[in-house]
Amino acid sequence: MGTVYRDFTQEALDAAYNNRAAVPGYAQMREARSALSLQTYARARVKRDLSYGPGARQRLDFFHAAKAGRPTLAYIHGGYWQTNDKEPHAFIADGPLARDLNVALLEYTLAPQARMGDIVAEIRAAVAWLLPRLEREFDAGRSLVVAGHSAGGHLAAMVAGLPGVSAALPISGLFDLEPIRLCDLNGALRMDEAEASANSPINLHCHRHRSASPSVAQSCRNCCGSLENTMLHYGNQAIRDAN
Repeated sequence: MGTVYRDFTQEALDAAYNNRAAVPGYAQMREARSALSLQTYARARVKRDLSYGPGARQRLDFFHAAKAGRPTLAYIHGGYWQTNDKEPHAFIADGPLARDLNVALLEYTLAPQARMGDIVAEIRAAVAWLLPRLEREFDAGRSLVVAGHSAGGHLAAMVAGLPGVSAALPISGLFDLEPIRLCDLNGALRMDEAEASANSPINLHCHRHRSASPSVAQSCRNCCGSLENTMLHYGNQAIRDAN
């Protein structure tokens, strides 16, 4: 069988992105996270389903810190841009809230209803909506850090360096979309080569966003779980090498 990307056959490349198959007890973990998230909603001071755009999934939840003027962490869920909702990830807010940080959970339109460029634009719109409201409506400080896991890490990296974004923290992010274009995940995403290249954070390291001062390399701090699948480690190392 021939290779489709580097030394990966089609079967091996598809398997390299199959996180659910790689995690024993995934279904139980998913249920546990959902239960924890219900508890987070129950005890936190939170404004839910705030619309940052006209789309049904263009919404966010804002969890308030105990004190005014505190920084905000915006978190973007993963799911390979085609699954998941913000609600089962509310448990993520527990750690930052314990450190008296505000938390915004961002949601976005999923593929195939949205193309990759549209999804990136939605997250940028969410950030643009949130920034001027931090002090005025949410009694927060000006500092905004954007984080996310997997596809959410990719989207966090795509807003690194935008005006008003203090920093980005992609966790096990997907920084090179070309191998994803070549694997079975692209069935819903429908990316062509140009779209994958334009929306790959690995290709943004050498230029600055218009009207922004810091580059992606300067404002983005990425990390990867030690037990993550092969291609997540590849992307994490590749963007470090590029920067």
